[in-house]
Amino acid sequence: MTDSQFGQSEWIFQFLAACGISEGVVFEAGASSPHSINNSSIFRRNGFRALLCEADEKTYEEWKGVDRSCLTIVNKRIDYGRRGLERLLDELQAPFSMEVLFFDIDGGEYQLLEGLDSYRPKLICVEYDNSYPLSIDYVPSRTRHGFQQASSLAMFKLMRSKGYKYLKSFFHDHVFIADEFVEQHSDSIERSNIKYGDNLFFDEAPKHLYHLNAVCANQAEGSGAAGIDFYDWKLRNLISSEYLVDAKNFYCHLCASFYALIPLVRSRGDTYFSQYVTALESFRSSYLWLVRC
Repeated sequence: MTDSQFGQSEWIFQFLAACGISEGVVFEAGASSPHSINNSSIFRRNGFRALLCEADEKTYEEWKGVDRSCLTIVNKRIDYGRRGLERLLDELQAPFSMEVLFFDIDGGEYQLLEGLDSYRPKLICVEYDNSYPLSIDYVPSRTRHGFQQASSLAMFKLMRSKGYKYLKSFFHDHVFIADEFVEQHSDSIERSNIKYGDNLFFDEAPKHLYHLNAVCANQAEGSGAAGIDFYDWKLRNLISSEYLVDAKNFYCHLCASFYALIPLVRSRGDTYFSQYVTALESFRSSYLWLVRC
């Protein structure tokens, strides 16, 4: 059985153990398959109860052979209304202060957590969009699966406003801890030498953002334009949500970075390089209007 994708669930499990917590309830939206990557497995193996939601019917069917003594799972999509997450937790009869809430539904995480008022998870592990610079405080204007996610800074500011402190990052997941949990377990956290808070966020979060050189120079053969196309999509998201100042700054940053990467991209060969340069010129010319705004 495989555990989490980036080690987040194992780290959280050990953190709770260091705080003297060896049982409780975890919730996971986007449970995936019991035979592949999922966050609940290490908890279920160690006596925690798991409340799971999996929207894909075929994947949901794979859970039918799993022991249900410590597991409740539903096959449904979360309602994207403001109280959608609360209604799902109501249906699952989740406790007010569950141990961990894992939230990765590829869009809408920000809005659904913003509307989470009737539950108080001790820890929240939530996915965000790590392709935007830390300076961009971006909340998508539309909420739906597979569309857009909030930026790193936006997610941090939301959770801080709801009484949570930043604790840890794992690629495109942030982990936050409830203020009252910190107060109750301050001695254990201090003994474990685990840091948390605003200063840690600004030290650690930038390390987990996408690296432009990796995105642009490491695409598959024959896909030299793919990296620029990826960032073109992200820029269009900002524009469609009317974040024009951020979009202008992001565009200027991207253009400078794309040109700086030309020597690196050239090493990928003539075809890849030609595709990259063509995409770069198209990208640059398509948004000149933005600079004039």
